[in-house]
Amino acid sequence: AAYYHQCLLSEQGLPAQKYLQKRGVSKESIELFTLGYASERWNELEQYLLKKGFSPEIIKISGVIKRSQRQNRYYDLFRDRIIFPIFSYNQDIIGFGGRLLGEGIPKYLNTPETDLFSKRNHLYGLAQGKLSLRGKNEAILVEGYIDCIKMHQVGLTNVVASLGTAFTKEQASLLARYVEKVVVLYDGDDAGKREALRAIDVLTQHNLKPEVVNLPAGQD
Repeated sequence: AAYYHQCLLSEQGLPAQKYLQKRGVSKESIELFTLGYASERWNELEQYLLKKGFSPEIIKISGVIKRSQRQNRYYDLFRDRIIFPIFSYNQDIIGFGGRLLGEGIPKYLNTPETDLFSKRNHLYGLAQGKLSLRGKNEAILVEGYIDCIKMHQVGLTNVVASLGTAFTKEQASLLARYVEKVVVLYDGDDAGKREALRAIDVLTQHNLKPEVVNLPAGQD
C-alpha cells in the first residue's frame, strides 16, 4: 500500500492525480484512504518487493502478482490503475481494488481471494467510519469506492461500500455489530434498483432496519 501510495504522489502518478481531482477527491481523502497508483510497467511491484526481501512464494500468495498462462513467468496484477487499499475493521490492509485509468476491461479489478481477504466478509470504508456508525446507529450503504470516499469527504462518515460485489449475508452480519438501521443508496438505474431490493432482503434477515433512497434514473 505504501508503494502504491508513493507512486501516486510521484511524477508518474500525475495522470492518476488528475483523474482523482476531476472526480473531486481531495488530498485529505487520498491520505485517509491511502489511495495509490500502479504504473503501466509489467513487474515493477514484484521487483520492488523482492528487493525488500520478500520471498517469491509470499509475493505469489499475496495475490499482487499473477502467473502468465502463455509463459512461465509472473507479472503485476495491477497496471495503470488507481489503487484502493481495502482495510479490515481494525485498520489492517488485507487486499486491493484497482480502477483502470485508460480504456480496457475489466474497469475494476480486485486482488484474488486469499487466506486474509474475501470480498464477501468486508466492507469498504468501515475502518474509517466505524466510530461514526456506532455513534449514529445508522449506516449508509453505497456501491463504489469513490461513492464512499466522496461522502466521507463531505462529513457523512457513516458510509460503507460493498466492494463491487452483491451485498452479502456476511457483510450484513458485520454491519449488525455497529448499527440497527441501514440506508441503501445505490445508483438510480435498473441494476441499482435490483441490487437495492436484494440488499433489503439480506438486511432484514439480519434484523437490520433497511431504508432506500430512490435516486432518479441515471443518477450515480
